[in-house]
Amino acid sequence: MSWITVCGGGNGAHALIGTLLLRDNRIQIRLYLPIEEERSRFAEAISCQPSFELRVTGKVYSVASKRIHVTADPKEAARSSVIIMVVPAFAHEPILLQLAPYLTKENTIAALPARSGLEYQACDILGKVGQNGCVLVGFQTLPWACRIKEFGRSVIIHGTKKRVGAACLPKKEIGEKAKIFSTLLGMDVIPYRSMLELSLANTGQLIHPGIMYSVFRNRRTEVFPSEDEVPLFYASVDGEAAEFLSRMSDEVLTIKDTVEQERPGFKIPSVVHLSQWLLDAYGDDIRGTANLARMFQSNQGYQTLRVPVKKVDSGYRVNVKVRYLTEDLPFGLLVTKGIASAVGVETPTIDEVITKTSAWIGKEYLINGRLIGRDVITTRAPQRYGIDSLEGLVR
Repeated sequence: MSWITVCGGGNGAHALIGTLLLRDNRIQIRLYLPIEEERSRFAEAISCQPSFELRVTGKVYSVASKRIHVTADPKEAARSSVIIMVVPAFAHEPILLQLAPYLTKENTIAALPARSGLEYQACDILGKVGQNGCVLVGFQTLPWACRIKEFGRSVIIHGTKKRVGAACLPKKEIGEKAKIFSTLLGMDVIPYRSMLELSLANTGQLIHPGIMYSVFRNRRTEVFPSEDEVPLFYASVDGEAAEFLSRMSDEVLTIKDTVEQERPGFKIPSVVHLSQWLLDAYGDDIRGTANLARMFQSNQGYQTLRVPVKKVDSGYRVNVKVRYLTEDLPFGLLVTKGIASAVGVETPTIDEVITKTSAWIGKEYLINGRLIGRDVITTRAPQRYGIDSLEGLVR
């Protein structure tokens, strides 16, 4: 019997639970849910139904619910050698603080996905409590496009990436950890050379805020009469939006090139243009490859996911206070902006997205293009942790 701790109760956590239990019948899940309401809901759901259901591209798989054990005890959660956080990036800090006193060199703690800047935050927290022995793994992205069908009971996986990148601290561990997680997840886990590479290769920071801004900035007040008329999110990318996303990606590539030029021998090869990443991640699921817009529009994994909305009296309106902005700005683009500032690279398109969309969610990160806004302290920009040079980033 092998125990794995999963931290989180959202869409990704449901998909991970189903995937782990389906792939190996020896695995038991410790589900760490410190929030009482979420914990009670999940415990009640699995107590009332003998099976947990995983739906993948039309096929239905069932695994025994009794293999899921819900807990709020961080000491118990830390008893598993593998601990996987599948939570929004803002929840990494409290979970790391809760688990830190009980972590040892026997633990591998992973963030699926890591987003950007996880290494700065984790070292800050774990260093303070003297528990530096564990291995930290960060994944570039969530492997699935997924949605809960029934909380605690059923999840639908709409699309699965062919491969996902991961990095490690200490970095020497990545080869072994990539093999372990490839087996657990049933997909290729590609080893990255450093956590800096992982942060810059975070494509969600480009795609989510970039689409929210380039496609939906003029439709934020539009009311859609029914859910069926709410536009698709990814498939709404047109030529103009694709050009905007491409410019954001080009700015990240400029950061990469500057780092590699300034530090010969320090390579970050997995940071590629967004169009190449889509092809690498989704492969044959993309039916049209003529340009970036067609890649988004023809990606079969993107065909059911709509722009996030909120209910209003007359229908549905675009909801800007969602993780596409509340997570992918402070734990994505702001980290990239911080890295760019540390190495002296200008990022005008990224700055435009940060400035405009942060105002939508009531945050101030940039003032005249500089990281001096009042809310920088809530981000994982390296400057928050006293890192403002290439040497600090590489260290």
